[in-house]
Amino acid sequence: MRTIWYFLRKIVTIFRHPVITGETIRQIVDLNKIIKDRKVSVIFFDRLALHYGFTKPILDEFFLLDQNYLYIVSDKSHAKLRTQNSSHRQIFYIDNRYEFLFKFIRIPLIVTPASHFPILGKNANTKIAHFFHSPVSMHYVYGDRAFDAYDYFFAVGPHHQKEFKLLEKLRHWKNKTSYPAGYPKIDALSRMSEACFSRKPYENTKRIAFAPSWLKTSILRTHGLLIIKNLISEGYEVLLRPHPHSFDHDSEVISEIVETFQDSLFELDDGSSFDKLYDCDILISDWSGMAFEFAFSTCRPVVSVNVEGNRKILSIKNVEIEADAMEDVCRFEIGSVCAPELVNESIANIYERGILSWAHEISLVRDRYLYNFGNSSKIIASKIKDLSGKC
Repeated sequence: MRTIWYFLRKIVTIFRHPVITGETIRQIVDLNKIIKDRKVSVIFFDRLALHYGFTKPILDEFFLLDQNYLYIVSDKSHAKLRTQNSSHRQIFYIDNRYEFLFKFIRIPLIVTPASHFPILGKNANTKIAHFFHSPVSMHYVYGDRAFDAYDYFFAVGPHHQKEFKLLEKLRHWKNKTSYPAGYPKIDALSRMSEACFSRKPYENTKRIAFAPSWLKTSILRTHGLLIIKNLISEGYEVLLRPHPHSFDHDSEVISEIVETFQDSLFELDDGSSFDKLYDCDILISDWSGMAFEFAFSTCRPVVSVNVEGNRKILSIKNVEIEADAMEDVCRFEIGSVCAPELVNESIANIYERGILSWAHEISLVRDRYLYNFGNSSKIIASKIKDLSGKC
């Protein structure tokens, strides 16, 4: 029944958008011709523009291996669409409503950070490799079917390897493999944060980043105004860095905060770069993967805010596996966990201890949770090369 409804919805899409459908079909015809003519065996796929930050470090290393590849993006604001070389076409835009037509792309291997690839849109002769766009666990913040379509996984750390084995049994996966890989984005951000912090322009200030998750459970919605107000009242500089999806789903909340705090101590970060974020001493979050990206790339502490009922859980069945979620455990190891009304107290305690005193402790935590820190993109690129030759 699910299969029937899936294809009925896609038929409706085709008839509602005949122009886009025609353009998409032409794109796929062109793709298949280039794949054949250039003997391409790998396609990288970003569903969202923000995925480029995860793909780019791997792509850079793959390029150094002198490998042919094509790149599909499904977001018109994607950075790669602005760098297209008309004489050697490599990048294709396909509307995300047409992922089901990937079934007709004749390519041995697709590599993507996007979760929830439609298994019914998968070509039987194509393998799909997934590298994660967050270090968090596989069985809480993702829906139950998030990984069913994938054949290869590049595990961020031991927690993913353990969860893969348990999900393999629970979901009756066959012929899937998970490789110890790491998290290239944190590797890249670590190098960037060292450069930013070495020229920190806020030496005599205490600067706090506030980077909550999104969806209705986010503390941006429930306690954002209160947290920022309390921080500013104590003289802290506050950088609000909403999740990229929040600019669409929480725009009213963001606008209210900006209008309320027209103050020299408050700044809104649009997420276009990481320079401002890495000028901060401490990050405040709830369940966002940004907490771990910040802590592991800077070795600076995070205050995780707990609100009853705001736990981000999208899984229904997968949560039954016998594994603690990484984000449940690790948040206690990279800083402090507190209620919204105790954020200022937690911040004060961290400053009293000293920001730099956390570096060694957090680096040890990072070593437990991440494979191949500093070298993961090379390892993943090399494995993609190997896999593309075997598909």
